[in-house]
Amino acid sequence: MMVWLLLVPLAVALLAVAVVLYRRWQHVEAELERLSRELQTADGTTREWVKGQGDMILTVEVLNPIELARQNSRIGSQLASVAPRLVRRRVYERVADELAAELADRGVEADVKVQRLPERASR
Repeated sequence: MMVWLLLVPLAVALLAVAVVLYRRWQHVEAELERLSRELQTADGTTREWVKGQGDMILTVEVLNPIELARQNSRIGSQLASVAPRLVRRRVYERVADELAAELADRGVEADVKVQRLPERASR
């Protein structure tokens, strides 16, 4: 009788652990599926980098695109409040062009391009 009093709580605890692990495994599988879909939609450069075939990649994030647009363009200043996404895109394109030109002037062979990151799923 004493043995049953020990085994029943142990069995219930093991069952609870199994349920928790199963739920976590389902979450991991869903995340792997999401990452797989993102990789399939990624361009060749990203896919190559993710597979470990690319050596290194340099990223640049413009932290103040709206401010730059307002400082350097009358139209950019006016559009910043109406169409901020358009202004951000144009600033990134301009920075990429200038960066590519400066690197070429210095003899650096570089593939400079603007890439849009996949939208993040809201949690």
